[in-house]
Amino acid sequence: MINLLPENEKKVLTVIRWQKIIAIIGALIIYFIVALSLILWAISVNISSEKKFKEIMAITEEGRLNNSETNAVKTKIAALNDNLVKIDTQISRNKWLTETIKKISGGIPSGVYLTNISYQDKQFMISGFAPTREDLLIFKENLEKENDFKKINFPPIDWVKPKAIIFSVTFSIDK
Repeated sequence: MINLLPENEKKVLTVIRWQKIIAIIGALIIYFIVALSLILWAISVNISSEKKFKEIMAITEEGRLNNSETNAVKTKIAALNDNLVKIDTQISRNKWLTETIKKISGGIPSGVYLTNISYQDKQFMISGFAPTREDLLIFKENLEKENDFKKINFPPIDWVKPKAIIFSVTFSIDK
């Protein structure tokens, strides 16, 4: 099809066509912004209603706890307090144990971690992790420096690996 319109008319038609395209794109952008605003508004309404619901549930739960469950909790707390008094009494009787644990923890080099400490009749068994053999040797030397620690024994298998060593040590204490 041949376009016999003058050049000025062709330019006017092109401008009108671009105006229509820009108007459509602008309308789509406005539609998108309005839709996004509505979605965000719906989300905020949902969140605020959930918040109010949880507040009401918390108040209801709090009121329910104030009844018989409160007495049960108070009984448990009293039993736990009695246990804590017994533990405190036991700790004060065994001050040497606290001092020994302080000495052990004071000799732990950086990077060495203890995973278990157990004792029975002043015989200690410690297990842990050392990143290198040198760190384990430093820990052993620190234990040997303590005059109260006797018969310090690392199994030979602990010295085989040069890195990532899972170790155990036993020793007795003179007190």
